[in-house]
Amino acid sequence: AAFCYANAIYNFFYAPKLSWGSYFLYNWFSVLTHSTYFAFYLNFSVAILFIILDVIWKQKRTLFKIICILFIVFLSFTIYLLSSRAGLLSLLIILIWRIIKFFINYKNIKLKIGIVILFATFIVVASQNYRVQAMIKELKAMNNKQDEKTPSRMIIWKNSLDVFVNNFWLGTSPADATTELDKNMLKKYNFQKAVDKHFNSHNQFLQTAVEYGIVGLLVLLTMLSSAFILAFKSKNSILLWFLVLLVFNFLFESMFEGAVGIIYIFFFINFLVLVFEKRIFLKHIDKLDFI
Repeated sequence: AAFCYANAIYNFFYAPKLSWGSYFLYNWFSVLTHSTYFAFYLNFSVAILFIILDVIWKQKRTLFKIICILFIVFLSFTIYLLSSRAGLLSLLIILIWRIIKFFINYKNIKLKIGIVILFATFIVVASQNYRVQAMIKELKAMNNKQDEKTPSRMIIWKNSLDVFVNNFWLGTSPADATTELDKNMLKKYNFQKAVDKHFNSHNQFLQTAVEYGIVGLLVLLTMLSSAFILAFKSKNSILLWFLVLLVFNFLFESMFEGAVGIIYIFFFINFLVLVFEKRIFLKHIDKLDFI
């Protein structure tokens, strides 16, 4: 995040090719990876910071609490600048969770009123983001029966569903998925822009179904369900929130289509399940010979 801010400030002063605020928004700001992936990382960090606050809240560690709160504010503001709609909605889910938990655990009326005001302010500010405005227009267009008003992502999802149904059992294979999606997109929807850009499904569940059929989709759902069951049984809130954010982002992005998504997701699933939860390595560390 610090590098993105530094890069945006440098471009603002020394490479003013865009309007004054553009370098601080969306993919012009997120120079290291796509804004949706970056927002996913930051939302997970926000969830972890809230969990840490739960642990230390009743302790006399005022400075640590202030640092955590400042980092939450900083990361939330950065997510706003990233302008990822999935990222902003993920942050909204986290904030709703925190508000509900706060109202259950605390009885201070003034604090509750303050929290509600802050949450309302967040909603108003977030709704002014140009990407959120575009999403609102798309949602309104869904009620319009004219085909040319149908949001592009809705067409992409419908196209992926068509290809999945036509290759129901084993899918198209990853190698042929793009070709089949483009072919059906041009033939049925005449959406040349999607064909030119070779759009994937923009939904990991649909993408898996297209590439591996119902068999692959069931495997993915089984893996996620098993991880959720483990998180609930062990009361591992960090793993649970990672999975919640992961599944939510799966609805809007094909996150296994790039190494930046695969490495991050499987690293944390392995870390949170094998090391953090079951402590497989720590349990047997006394048996290892490092010399």
